Amino acid sequence: MLEAIFELLMQNIFFVILVIGGILSFFKRQIEKQNEQQQPKRRPQQNQQQPRPVETRPARAEEKPRSERQWKERGEKLSTDLQEMYETKREEIGQSVQKQLSRDYVPRESRLPRPQPKTRPKPTQSQLLPNPDNVAQGVIWAEVLGPPRSRKPHSVSARLRQR
Repeated sequence: MLEAIFELLMQNIFFVILVIGGILSFFKRQIEKQNEQQQPKRRPQQNQQQPRPVETRPARAEEKPRSERQWKERGEKLSTDLQEMYETKREEIGQSVQKQLSRDYVPRESRLPRPQPKTRPKPTQSQLLPNPDNVAQGVIWAEVLGPPRSRKPHSVSARLRQR
């Protein structure tokens, strides 16, 4: 009996998955409804506890100008310090560039001349005429540089005719 139920479930696995999905979604909705019912009870309590506004006191007339003066003095000091740092770095970089250029400079007269490309001597008429060695070399190079043997059709039928 148990085997028959198991076999029926395995044969209809698609429907089993659908039923399980439906049951899970049903339970999920039930849990969401319970959460919604509990949340409205909490909300009125949160509304009753309103945050109190923070009291601020106005700044004294004496404190404000004093802090503005301090900020202006600091800003001026920082700008002069930055300007001095910029100038010193600029001078250092300029000096290092001048040193590098003076080290790398080579007068035109002392530069090496460019080498001229070598030219091949033209073959003479006797070298161009065919001789047995040149013909044999040509055939060998034609086989080496030509298409591979796999690209050339085999003449099996010609061999069978000769037998």
